[in-house]
Amino acid sequence: MSTRIREHIRHNLWGIAAVFIALGGTAHAIHPGGADTISTEDIINGQVRTADIGNGQVLSADVRDDTLANGGLIAADLGPGSVAADEVTDGSLAGTEITNESLAASDLALGSVGTSEIQTNGVAAEEIADNSIDAGEIIDFGLSNQDVGVLYAVVNNDGTLARSSGGVASAPIGTSTPGDYRVDFGRTVTGCAVSAVNGSPGAQPIGAGIIGVQYDLSDAQDVIVRIWNDAAVASNGSFHLVVVC
Repeated sequence: MSTRIREHIRHNLWGIAAVFIALGGTAHAIHPGGADTISTEDIINGQVRTADIGNGQVLSADVRDDTLANGGLIAADLGPGSVAADEVTDGSLAGTEITNESLAASDLALGSVGTSEIQTNGVAAEEIADNSIDAGEIIDFGLSNQDVGVLYAVVNNDGTLARSSGGVASAPIGTSTPGDYRVDFGRTVTGCAVSAVNGSPGAQPIGAGIIGVQYDLSDAQDVIVRIWNDAAVASNGSFHLVVVC
């Protein structure tokens, strides 16, 4: 190297060193959050993946409130069976939050369903176990005659119906033969116990005579009643008829 070159380097040593530092030294990035930080501006939208987030690192404060646009979690964000009782605030679920017919017996706590949770007339026969209702569940005189299998009819002497247990019709059998009546109970009564007595529909005196009953062999829903006076002559008369099934 010539003396002239060595002299040039010696006189410009610090300037040359500055050039090398500028070209090959450590670069310092400037970020909005300061040195050695990564800010929102440094990340390309949509580039943070599941693998970039540590387990258990997303907190409630990180989830956008559902009162805000595009906020809250939807069903697709939740794994099957991931929401348990302790994740739900007491009394916070309404009918609109529960899919129709989606709750099974295992979803209900013992003793959690009371009268207020049951719709009026919402319990059908198939929901009631056999032999599960006793006298304590029945209001006194709350059962109808049909509920206990007792049917009755009070019939006037002209064959018209004075009153009944319901669903009953009556009429005289023909017009040429007095004292014969047919009472239709609207359901099969063969095999039931049948009893009839002479008697007025109201407070009138009880008429004397003989009364007999039999099933109508041509119609299983009918009972035939025949009345005779005390001289054993067929005669019209009012009567009370009871059928116990």
